[in-house]
Amino acid sequence: MKIQNINTYNFQKHQTFKSTSRTFFQRSAVRAFCQGEISNYTYPFRKDIEDWFALAKYVVENFKNKDKINVYSLACSDGSEAYTLAIVLKDLIKNKKVFPIIAVDKDSDIIEHANGGRINLTCEDIIRIRDFLGDNQKYFTDIKDEAIIKDSKKQVINDWDYSFPKYYSYKVDKNLRSLVDFKSENLLNTLSKLQDDSNTFISCRNVIPYLTKPEQNKLFNFLETKLKKGSLVAVGKYDERVDAEEMLRRGGFEETDIWFLYKKV
Repeated sequence: MKIQNINTYNFQKHQTFKSTSRTFFQRSAVRAFCQGEISNYTYPFRKDIEDWFALAKYVVENFKNKDKINVYSLACSDGSEAYTLAIVLKDLIKNKKVFPIIAVDKDSDIIEHANGGRINLTCEDIIRIRDFLGDNQKYFTDIKDEAIIKDSKKQVINDWDYSFPKYYSYKVDKNLRSLVDFKSENLLNTLSKLQDDSNTFISCRNVIPYLTKPEQNKLFNFLETKLKKGSLVAVGKYDERVDAEEMLRRGGFEETDIWFLYKKV
């Protein structure tokens, strides 16, 4: 997710250059950062992870002695990062249960969109996907007009402003779609039910600044107490704003060789 400069009383009327930048209002959101507006901003192969394939290799190697790896994508938005994780992990998995990835977001409308099996992408998104996967990428096909995502009152809030690059919707390959299980849920509720056997990888990226200070404390407490030695947590560049690295260190995590990836020690 990414904070944008948004008027409190109006939903934004234009898109950024990414697959989703829809916003919705939440009174409890940290006003100093976002004035109550929560952004669904995301895109496949997001750039703050330098090498997604290296990330996948690290995860698989880290859990090489485990038969099962629990993978979570928290605050998943339209599923861009969950699909990215599925793509980079699926060919590395041998005799391990990894899928489906559990992808959760508290915004029920973005989850309804994700469950619809299509995803909005710009030309820039497709170019980035091809940079990673080649010109014959098969995961996002059947180009059509942009899929309109609606808010809880069914009012369109990501309508198109023609001064910005146009979005188109793409069908998500059914095999890729089957590797992700989308759920509408608060990420803290998800973590509260977590059961770990030193075999969990949690992606909780670019969302922490949206949480109130008590929610942030609860998040890091769950990560500290629920995850056992060897389990992994990925955060994002935006989370540096609340010094997520230091909070993870205090909770018993250390840096790995992969950007924004931490291991419980």
